[in-house]
Amino acid sequence: MLFRSGDGTWAIPATDVSSLNDRTITVTAVETDAGGNAGTPATVTFVHDTTAPNGLTIDDPLEGDNIVNAAEETTVVISGGNAEPTSAVSVTLSDGSNPSITVSATVSGSGSWQTGDVDISGLNEGTITISVVETDNANNVAPPVVATVEHDTTAASAISIDTPIEGDNVVSGTEDTSVVVTGDGAEPTSSVQVSFDDGTNSPIVVSAVVNGDGSWSIFPVDISGLNDGPITVSAVETDVAGNVGAPVTVGVVHDGQAPSSISINTPIEGPDNTANAQEDDSVEISGSGAESTSTVQVTLSDGMTAPLSVAATVNPDGTWQIAPADISAMNDGTITVTVVETDASGNVGAQIGRASCRERV
Repeated sequence: MLFRSGDGTWAIPATDVSSLNDRTITVTAVETDAGGNAGTPATVTFVHDTTAPNGLTIDDPLEGDNIVNAAEETTVVISGGNAEPTSAVSVTLSDGSNPSITVSATVSGSGSWQTGDVDISGLNEGTITISVVETDNANNVAPPVVATVEHDTTAASAISIDTPIEGDNVVSGTEDTSVVVTGDGAEPTSSVQVSFDDGTNSPIVVSAVVNGDGSWSIFPVDISGLNDGPITVSAVETDVAGNVGAPVTVGVVHDGQAPSSISINTPIEGPDNTANAQEDDSVEISGSGAESTSTVQVTLSDGMTAPLSVAATVNPDGTWQIAPADISAMNDGTITVTVVETDASGNVGAQIGRASCRERV
């Protein structure tokens, strides 16, 4: 049926062309006048496109691991491929509770597509559903393509460091090449970084081994290159989502220097450096130069009988002395006196020695 008006315009009623193939359709119009004369056909074409696009894909993983952490949640980028270059792509992110976030993607000539930075900080933590819909140039809408990511912005906060480190929170020269630090409270899937910092040199940073029960430990670490003095030990936990916890710190003292100033007062037993029969049951030995918190061990030996080892009393000014020692059981001859100082950190100084004579009269 043809409708025409007095001004020469004409129209046909809406026509169902769904049975025609998707392709270019040619429309031909022929006018026949009242005398039966047919005019020259007029033609025009249009594209018949009823097929929705169906190849769109979403990149996997998103954000490197399909987890959006606190550092990423304001700049989430969704991307994919296989869109029709002339299509529009719409991306919706939803936590199932709060209002969804919908953005348009940019589609390239190759069919890849990508959103700008999307801020999802207003969505709940947990599973985020991403729905992507492509609408082609003919306005055919494809079924949604769906992916999920985990929104996790909560940093771990229960980590702790076992103390005291090295038994007394002091790292001596005998310990500073093999310092061990342990702790607890980590998430089993977290990573833990431990650093040692003297405030001057570059910090020493090592990774810990995290166990299934949340305990963690590092392999022995050499901190001998750090300065003597306060050392800050820091442990930082990063969870599987990439959220970084606040550092947990413990202070230790690095004391790698052995004492070296101790001396023995001479002569021993008067001006002759000799212990006679009247003196050999009460030999007095003293000295100076010790650290006031050190221990001093004095050993007397004749090289044959069992040595006699006694602890000295160390005074605040660094002087030291032993209680009168009985060496009457030792052989006559040269008696070697050896003194060793151990400081409060456990560093052992080089032994110093003096010789004296014992003779019976």
